[in-house]
Amino acid sequence: MAPQGARALVVSIPLVLLSLLAFFALIPDALAAGKDWKQACMTTPIVIKGKTYNKPDKCNDPGWFGGQYGTWLADDDTCKGYWDTLKDNGCVSGSIGRREWSAKLLDVTGSWEYACAHRDGVVGNEYFEKPTRCDKVITGIWGVFHTQDTKCGVPPCPKGKAWNYGYGGCASCDGTPPPKHTELIFRGSNVGKLQKASVARNRNANRNEATQHKDKEVVSRDSADAGLAHDVHVLEKRDKYCSAFLLNGTQPQYFPQNPNAWAGGAAEGPSVAEIAASTIAQAAFQEAWNDSFNTPTTARETGGWIYADPGNRNRIFIRRAPVDRSTPMNQLHPAPGVAAGIDLWNPEGAPGRPPPAGFVLVATFHTHPMGPAYGGNAANPSTADHRNAWQRGVPGIVINRRGITGYGPARRAQLNAPQGYPMSNEEYNGQGGEGTRYGTWTPTRANNQQEP
Repeated sequence: MAPQGARALVVSIPLVLLSLLAFFALIPDALAAGKDWKQACMTTPIVIKGKTYNKPDKCNDPGWFGGQYGTWLADDDTCKGYWDTLKDNGCVSGSIGRREWSAKLLDVTGSWEYACAHRDGVVGNEYFEKPTRCDKVITGIWGVFHTQDTKCGVPPCPKGKAWNYGYGGCASCDGTPPPKHTELIFRGSNVGKLQKASVARNRNANRNEATQHKDKEVVSRDSADAGLAHDVHVLEKRDKYCSAFLLNGTQPQYFPQNPNAWAGGAAEGPSVAEIAASTIAQAAFQEAWNDSFNTPTTARETGGWIYADPGNRNRIFIRRAPVDRSTPMNQLHPAPGVAAGIDLWNPEGAPGRPPPAGFVLVATFHTHPMGPAYGGNAANPSTADHRNAWQRGVPGIVINRRGITGYGPARRAQLNAPQGYPMSNEEYNGQGGEGTRYGTWTPTRANNQQEP
């Protein structure tokens, strides 16, 4: 029997009328190489519904009509069923910041256990590749989802930090690795009672592994065998500008002749002007500016990535790049011939929490803290900045002493996949060399900022 979620497509290769050309082309080569019919079957590609399969999942000779028969298992979501109405089971006992939801799996063909193990779902704004676990009870198979909920015992985090579900504590918004041990203060159901716990990062990092899951005693044997005893989703809820927030801009104007032409994933991303006008974004830019002057004598470029929700392009999320993506330089006497810079490529490879599920990258930002001592006009984007922006396919933002300067494309063209850089075929040919100043906001002088 084919696994759940796949359809068995039986095709004979090469001895039936399905592909005579393939038969006559393959047999001389197969015989010359000393291959037999089964080997020819296992090395013959085929296209099924537009997807190329290099070889069948299995080959067999039924003994009638002659020849080898290849069987392919092709993905088919219609075999996986769908989730019934979600049920809120409350906060997860013994876990901070987790809420449990469950739903019954309906309309399944074949193995219910396999279907549950491979059926994705959405709970609120969290996407799950598969349930946290599957429970088999007398009423059927239920998928259980553990979502992130700050109302479930999460303590308030200090400014510039947010709750990190990966290890169970407050962590820096810029992705700086947390300490090995973190002291947690959280309130239980009795508001007047404070409970203090020391949580080891390594222990919590392993909390989601199947062998360490706190709820493993309630996981059915079927789901445990399927490897479901861990959370599989990518969303991180955080405080202040570490979380997604709404811009001040209005919704995009869609073409009246085709209202869906620029809706959803086909919508354009927010412009630099819209981002620059947000006071929340300005606060994030100010903190990046402050962090650029890490000592009284050195400065470094800091920055990060800006993401938007395809369902509402005005809902954005700012993520800081790790500090080791740039190198400190002397503020007043930079070494000759040494270029300042920050590596904003490969945001997926940066440590720290990912953007909310479904969000896509729509802009980058970084600081130019060096000032006149570096030579030239430090307020302007460099040639490398321009080239990167046009190649990546998203606008760039420079935070400098004069304020905010935008460069590159006006917007990301479409908010569909991929989550990272959409990349562009348009090359930089000197257009917009000085960039464009947006708004009147300027960063407040940082504590370690030196001026000649």
